[in-house]
Amino acid sequence: MADVQTSNSRGTAPWRAALPMYDLPELRAAHERLWARIAEALRDANFHHAPSTLTWDEPPESTWRAPDLLFGQTCGYPLMTELRDSVRVVGAPVYRAEGAVGATYRSIIIVPNLESASSIAGLRGAVAAINQRGSHSGENALRHLVAPHASNGHYFAEVVETGSHLASVELVARGRADVAAIDSVTLTLLAKLYPDLVARVRRLTMTESVPSLPFITAADESTATILRGALNVALADPELADVRETLLLESVEPVTHADYEPIVAMEADAGARGYPEIR
Repeated sequence: MADVQTSNSRGTAPWRAALPMYDLPELRAAHERLWARIAEALRDANFHHAPSTLTWDEPPESTWRAPDLLFGQTCGYPLMTELRDSVRVVGAPVYRAEGAVGATYRSIIIVPNLESASSIAGLRGAVAAINQRGSHSGENALRHLVAPHASNGHYFAEVVETGSHLASVELVARGRADVAAIDSVTLTLLAKLYPDLVARVRRLTMTESVPSLPFITAADESTATILRGALNVALADPELADVRETLLLESVEPVTHADYEPIVAMEADAGARGYPEIR
């Protein structure tokens, strides 16, 4: 069989691969082992342009937009609002995590252990922590949940942007924020890695289920098809059982951009209720 030749917008390889969405230091070795097996499966399929290692320490937004992105992962919100015309969806991962069913996940609303509120309606005037603007799990899902309770476009006394879900959990655990919406896969990972930290917060409720964070590529459709096959080979490899357990990753399901429409529908619903911005 002939070597598979493909090009990015800069010409033939090199390509890059990055997995920035669940990038905790304790997980990097597992991510690298997963990628090494994917790259091996790509070579077996006569695709010889895969990078040997993952790209780390670049802003996720930079890797998502890179014309040489062979394999990456993004949030569903930017997929639908910024990346729809520039990347292809390789698949949606199935995680063994709280709030995850099939290739879906939720945001878990957390509050300090001593917070007396029994529902989101009891948090009017609270301080909210979000990981960043443009995050579905940290901002969009919370905005949608709060929208029915907002008054004149406001609900919280203050919204603090923390930079990461871990930082949001830390802020809530210290009582410096009253509420945050945390990606359920992230919170499950944090509960394993930092149990003492997660024990200091309480789960209040969950947001609606949406497709999990998609694996993406800037390559053409034929390369995306090869990637799907290589990813499935890697995830079925019994030698990676410990990697799958560490990453909570079970399998990958086929999805399209259309499957992520509920995410932008949640944004539209909040806007229709007079709550276009979380505040």
